[in-house]
Amino acid sequence: MQKKIPTNSNLEAAVNKVSETTGLSISPIDKTEDGPAGTSVLIRTTEASRERWRKAAEVTGQSMSAWIRDILDAKATELLDCQHPAYMLKIYPWAKICTQCNTRLQ
Repeated sequence: MQKKIPTNSNLEAAVNKVSETTGLSISPIDKTEDGPAGTSVLIRTTEASRERWRKAAEVTGQSMSAWIRDILDAKATELLDCQHPAYMLKIYPWAKICTQCNTRLQ
């Protein structure tokens, strides 16, 4: 459960000042995810790319981290998971196997 910062708190003023000067914002953790992220990935990019990503995330109503995770998860699914049509599946009582890529799906 997220704690509410008291309105007369110096912490709230500091958070607001950081938000104004850096463009960063504090948003609650999305409860539909499987919990708070526990690992960081550090990447190098240009300031222009970072700003475009921030704007794109803002358009979708997501934090930049959530937006980047969604994009990367979708690409990983595309590259790593079987994307063949259902008619290429061979279904057994114990497994589903794609006859095109020989991937065991279940």
